[in-house]
Amino acid sequence: MAPGGPTLSPAALDGLVADGTIPGCSVALRHGNDITVAAAGLADVGTDRPFASDTVHRVSSLSKPVAALVTMQQVEAGALALDEPIGTWLPELADVRVLTEPHGRLDETQPLRRPVLVRHLLTMTSGFGVLREETPLSEALDEAGVAPGPAPPALPPDEVLARLAALPLAFQPGAGWAYHTSTDVLSILLARAAGQGMDDIIESGVRAPLGVEVLAFSPPLGADVATVYDPQPGGLTPVDHGALDGPPPFLSLSAGLFTTAPDYLRVLDELARPTTVEPASAELIHTPQLTDDQVRAAGDFLPPGYSYGFQVSVAVRDDPLGPRRRSFGWSGGSGCLAVADPAADRAGVLLTNRQLGGPDGSPAFRPFLAAMYR
Repeated sequence: MAPGGPTLSPAALDGLVADGTIPGCSVALRHGNDITVAAAGLADVGTDRPFASDTVHRVSSLSKPVAALVTMQQVEAGALALDEPIGTWLPELADVRVLTEPHGRLDETQPLRRPVLVRHLLTMTSGFGVLREETPLSEALDEAGVAPGPAPPALPPDEVLARLAALPLAFQPGAGWAYHTSTDVLSILLARAAGQGMDDIIESGVRAPLGVEVLAFSPPLGADVATVYDPQPGGLTPVDHGALDGPPPFLSLSAGLFTTAPDYLRVLDELARPTTVEPASAELIHTPQLTDDQVRAAGDFLPPGYSYGFQVSVAVRDDPLGPRRRSFGWSGGSGCLAVADPAADRAGVLLTNRQLGGPDGSPAFRPFLAAMYR
């Protein structure tokens, strides 16, 4: 790797690039006030285009922590409240049905016993989304074109709502944990509550105040964009997620953002050392929010020793890989990881272009953490 700033020695990452396990990567690390930026390998294998520190990458679910930040900004501005029913802004979803049993048939439903709250969307406990196992509901979400993926549904927001409203929740609000779709719903709610487009919310709440150059729903014109590859038995296959030539129809913070490693480090640090929200609001984002039953329901989405806050995982004990208790972060299906460790005064972002193959993450994650905590 070619480092900029303090010395970085992620030899294992160099090895993964050299043997073709990952085509390329970029890294941004902070320890105290020292920043390290580095890159290695190729952003595109077919053209031998190098991965640089300013290479733009689709970060998939690393969009979700941004949703937490702008939600708390809107809460502080008085546009919404955490314990307000989402029907205030999304009447389409005010009277959705609920499955009698999360793994059951779609025609076996019951009415809502309590409204879905904004807080439920932030913690993935709303009942929208997918469970850790395949279910009739997850199959229906896929057929409707609103299932979780590395990019948002290719539908206008109102159509996303209409298709979700036609399906039941997996469980009563607050009674379980289901991944991803809550953030799609939250994104639409935020735009309606703020009376702004989502890109305007990102501009005024994140890009401008933090000096972030790239954090958008499509890459800047002429930007160097990493090609994402899917690991297959025969090798790495390029993946087309779209949205490279203009904004998609649905600006969702579930998986919609493009950024660079240094720019995302600024966003991650805003959650640990806030300037755009009060410290108490930032602290709430990375405070464990789940019951033991909800943690168990999350299954492989949360590794042992972790809970979930607002759109981020939170360590409830020291992690043998390095992160201390109350560290927080998340990963993105396009091959990304972000970790902030307030106790150690460290934060790190890794962007690779090898798509995640499952809950075990990327082969680059462990050596990245070793470099972060060396």
